[in-house]
Amino acid sequence: MGEYTCNQCNKNFKRKWNALRHNEKIHHELAIIHNKSNGFIFQNSKKSNDVTNFDPLYENEIQEQNIVDIFGKLMHPFAELEKELDGITESAKINYLCTLVVGALNSSDPVKMLQDALHFNRSVKGKVKIVSYVARGLHIPNIQAEQYLNEIIKSSKYFKNYAKLNNTRI
Repeated sequence: MGEYTCNQCNKNFKRKWNALRHNEKIHHELAIIHNKSNGFIFQNSKKSNDVTNFDPLYENEIQEQNIVDIFGKLMHPFAELEKELDGITESAKINYLCTLVVGALNSSDPVKMLQDALHFNRSVKGKVKIVSYVARGLHIPNIQAEQYLNEIIKSSKYFKNYAKLNNTRI
């Protein structure tokens, strides 16, 4: 059993370095790593503090810095999403991004949620583009091309392996 625990996923680590790397790579330094043996809490790889020695005079400044840091971590996937949505109306873009950001900030990993939304958006755009090319190449309507491609994918070995790797049912 490890000495260090991640508060986001409850994963245990024997070494502080591994726990901090996990926090950085998996949770974008938004998790808290707790040392079970001495009570230290590590918020990220750059700063650590002992909750018992916390100075309340700086609480607001630290909270504000943490808030700004979180916004900074959100900016890259947010900007990419904003760019991806250039083809839709401004009001639809505003509504989508507003709903997405509020939902992300209420999740345990807002950066990952925005990254997942970006990946999904790009996948949908890619599917539309590929279907369009196949439809034009085979001289069939887009809906027929989409159904045709879906059937090819569903019967492929790659799809079956993909489903297994992602623990999804076919």
